[in-house]
Amino acid sequence: MIEDVQAIYKNDQTLTNPASATGLLAIFKYPKICLHTLELLSLANLLSDGSDTKLNLIVVGVIEKERGWERPLSDNYAMSIALIGLSLIKSAEITLLKKLINNITIWFCDRSCNIGLASIGASEDEEFEQLLSEHLDGLKCQKTKSSFLASILLDLAYLANDITFYEAIANELRASSVITERYHVLNDDDIYEYKGIYNSFDPEYSRKCVEVYSRGIAIEKESNTITSRSPVLFFLMFLLRDRFFPTFICELL
Repeated sequence: MIEDVQAIYKNDQTLTNPASATGLLAIFKYPKICLHTLELLSLANLLSDGSDTKLNLIVVGVIEKERGWERPLSDNYAMSIALIGLSLIKSAEITLLKKLINNITIWFCDRSCNIGLASIGASEDEEFEQLLSEHLDGLKCQKTKSSFLASILLDLAYLANDITFYEAIANELRASSVITERYHVLNDDDIYEYKGIYNSFDPEYSRKCVEVYSRGIAIEKESNTITSRSPVLFFLMFLLRDRFFPTFICELL
């Protein structure tokens, strides 16, 4: 899989020369390719035994060379960022993890101060329309007030294990007035299903770095009874896009 992803990455001229993309909406292709490339490489790293030095060098190289990953187009990419962040934690690339979180937070907060990004489950057309709506009179998208991506950024900031860094990210998110949205899967029977999932919202997540920094984390700590600690959870995150296990996911690294 690593070789396949590398081949796509190296052969796509949009990455080496973003201006080579064609069409009115070609500008959106670059961040999509960057995030999908990094997501697949990160998933491979998370599923490998121990630390894969070669794979880590590839991930670090893409992050340092490309800039498209800084601008996820919607909440659909929240799980891409979660997998990339966890891969960096596994490889002890904490400085790069902070760069990832910080740069995406800047973009996200800028968008949130306007009309926000499209929600999870949005189609590609809906993602584009949300981004262009404030600039084109013919598009009238509504401002999104809550975000799954905001929850992921907050979780990764906490997992970076740096009090000052977490508080800086939390303050940026709070300043943008975004409400964090979290999807809860709380038992083993529901991890493969949609019927047992529900979401929670929190407009007052903590600016301080404390163990229970949001309502969603409180729910996870009090009610999550999942016993599985199998790497299959990484596959479920990748495939289903709406589940994250912030209170114990690092046990799998």
